[in-house]
Amino acid sequence: MDAKEYLKQAFYLDKRINSKREQVESLNALATKATSTLSDMQKNSKR
Repeated sequence: MDAKEYLKQAFYLDKRINSKREQVESLNALATKATSTLSDMQKNSKR
């Protein structure tokens, strides 16, 4: 493997790593965005 092929491989690996980091950030934002809706209304348990 010559230097050009080695650097090309490193370039593509760096792109994959950055892509995975962006994916982790996106999933983390989605996970922390999830909220539940709270209500002070009582539920009617007898139907």
